[in-house]
Amino acid sequence: MTQITLEIPDDLALTLEALARDQKKTVAEVAAERLATLEPPKGSPATVLHAMRQGPFLTAEEAVVMEAAIAEGRLSPSDRRVFDE
Repeated sequence: MTQITLEIPDDLALTLEALARDQKKTVAEVAAERLATLEPPKGSPATVLHAMRQGPFLTAEEAVVMEAAIAEGRLSPSDRRVFDE
């Protein structure tokens, strides 16, 4: 387990101490539990990995159907220059 030292305002420290006392836990346990409930920022590597590890997972057959639908929806390249008009 990694150990870190945080500098926090006195009022926050008092709040953590009171919570720990009420829950019959250490301040470190309460702080760790609270920090564990935080979600990483949207788009962060941790968020992307978490989403990838969640279901639903595709079967091989479903993947083939999905890839076919993607291919069918692709637009072919055009020589028309929209921004040149």
